[in-house]
This record gives sequence, C-alpha cells and structure tokens, in this order.
Amino acid sequence: MQEQNVINFFLEELELKLEWYKYITSTGKRKNMGSEFAKFARENLPEQESINPLKYQYLKQNFPSSYAIDDYVIIARR
Repeated sequence: MQEQNVINFFLEELELKLEWYKYITSTGKRKNMGSEFAKFARENLPEQESINPLKYQYLKQNFPSSYAIDDYVIIARR
C-alpha cells in the first residue's frame, strides 16, 4: 500500500512513530475522478510547486501535478 509506505517513510525521517492516521474528506469517501479530471487539472490548474518536489522524493513520480493531494490527520510520537 503506497499510502502507508509514504506515511511511514515520512515519519521515520522525522524520527517519529505512527500512532494513528486517517484520510479525511468532505464527501466521506474517495472518488476516482478519472481521466477527465486529470485533463482538466493539467489544462486549468497551476502546478503545485511545493508539493511536486515531495512527490518526486517520496513517491518517485517524475511528472508534475496540477491538483491537490489528499488530506490526512496523522498522530505520531517520539
């Protein structure tokens, strides 16, 4: 599961231990917006300059994103 791996890797770099995490959304469920949203985002939304370097480093994705990433609540401890 890529999501869990990214969270664990991020927390390891901060020398923290995961206690709990939850994906949050206003709709209550994830939706696959499909290729139409990806096309819309590429054509109409600015690149995410702060997020793209993190995606390259942690997700090994070598292409820019033009849309938001998911939101999470993460509780961790030292």
